Amino acid sequence: MNRNQLPTILVVTSAAGHLIGNVIPTLEHVRDPDWPEHARFHALQAIGLLTGMDLIAIALALGPLRRRDRWALWTELTYVLFAQGRYFASLAVLPKGRPRGAVFHVLYACATAIFLAGLLLGLRNSLCGEKREYYKGVAPDPGSCARDIGGGSGRTGTFFCSYTARSRKDATAKGR
Repeated sequence: MNRNQLPTILVVTSAAGHLIGNVIPTLEHVRDPDWPEHARFHALQAIGLLTGMDLIAIALALGPLRRRDRWALWTELTYVLFAQGRYFASLAVLPKGRPRGAVFHVLYACATAIFLAGLLLGLRNSLCGEKREYYKGVAPDPGSCARDIGGGSGRTGTFFCSYTARSRKDATAKGR
């Protein structure tokens, strides 16, 4: 396992655990006939909302976060604050309505810590391990002039050119 895989594994594991750990207990409330219809309606809404957020967090971890796109880190941080952090905010606002047993609090705290650890490792990788690769739109073949050395994704404009395509003998023959 290389250092780019660990943040992805941590984030995906935490978001998938949050998805499962949130849907099952909330469905119990939706099915509870003692709950008012309006409360059940909002519980069902919350399931859909958080399922979508968890699936987006997983998709970002498997794509942009793995590629070390910094915007994905900020998006994932927003997710953890609102999707997982809302549990702790709810505990503070409605302490009498919290789940019985400390196991739920410990599981949420662990899931949130694992997610944040994945984000911190991803941030470290993004800042320390510069992304250096060829971009086909800029450098159509490995022998062409441009290589991204700025660690960005082609948007940075930091390219190193050792020679231009116009100076290559075969470039004029290919119409470049």
